[in-house]
Amino acid sequence: MRKALGIAGVLLLAVIAAAAVLLWYIRPAETLDLSYRDISIVEKVTEMVRKRELVVELDDDELSNLVKRAIAEKPQLTEDVRITGVRVETENGLLALHVNAVAKGFVKAGATIYAKLEWREPNLLLTLDRGAVKKLEIPGKYFSQQNFIVPLYDKLPALVGIKDIRLEDGKLRIMLKLLR
Repeated sequence: MRKALGIAGVLLLAVIAAAAVLLWYIRPAETLDLSYRDISIVEKVTEMVRKRELVVELDDDELSNLVKRAIAEKPQLTEDVRITGVRVETENGLLALHVNAVAKGFVKAGATIYAKLEWREPNLLLTLDRGAVKKLEIPGKYFSQQNFIVPLYDKLPALVGIKDIRLEDGKLRIMLKLLR
């Protein structure tokens, strides 16, 4: 009986140690938040007119602010997971969302989630594709049907519309058209 209790005690300690190591491993590596500043595409459109091109380019910082705004409006990723911070980078034609999240209300984790960009008038759609917590891959099935809507038309002058968008050379290129 004593031997069984000893073995159970050792197993319990091993489980507690494994849980502690896991919580330490998944903890966020950087402090992130959902604060953003509104960007003015109108200024970019003015520059576009000066250059006589119907293309506006947004860099990582500007794109990050647009994405943060969309996530701040809907931070609940799943029923159990809420995003508390994000930093955005472009990576191989995808957006890399470096996120801090809280699961089950108390487990803090940092992860990188990759998202595809798609123009679905009148919004930019970010469809979550796959992710990783450090080197541990998160299967894409956990992100199926997860997306964020980034409204762009509210940033444009009245007579300008969006023809297409592309993620190229680390920038979001917005091809514009004149509306009649």
